[in-house]
Amino acid sequence: MTKTNMLNNNDFISVPVVPFGAGQPSRRPETKVSQHPGQRSGVLQGKKVTSAGDGVKGIPRRLHAFVSRLEAGTTDQQLAAWLAGIGILGATCSLIVPKDGRTFKTVAFRVSCDAQYANLFYDEASWPAGCELRDWVFRSKATNAQHVENVSV
Repeated sequence: MTKTNMLNNNDFISVPVVPFGAGQPSRRPETKVSQHPGQRSGVLQGKKVTSAGDGVKGIPRRLHAFVSRLEAGTTDQQLAAWLAGIGILGATCSLIVPKDGRTFKTVAFRVSCDAQYANLFYDEASWPAGCELRDWVFRSKATNAQHVENVSV
């Protein structure tokens, strides 16, 4: 494809139109993006194992989820034991107490575990039939306060 440009009143030349960067190697290095649900695309995670003497050590993120629709009476210890039984060790489970004295027929938990268990954690076969698991959404206190004001108006 060419584009015609006018130089003077009657002088025309044809200039090929080439998309920016066409035919040139990308300046961005190839990166592998993790395909685990709950992780943002484009985020790189370090893989190099370091020791205490290296001076720099990364702290891996934990997975966090909202687990709901479990039978009423289920305790955090029972859920943690269930997760340990399927191979997710060191999981932290916190019962979510309904606000404003509301009552439900089921219970919900905030569950977190080490990211090394992501495959088990996000596997539907790891969870009891009927329960639901969603990624935990973190919000700043300012956002929560604004949301509460908007709801109560």
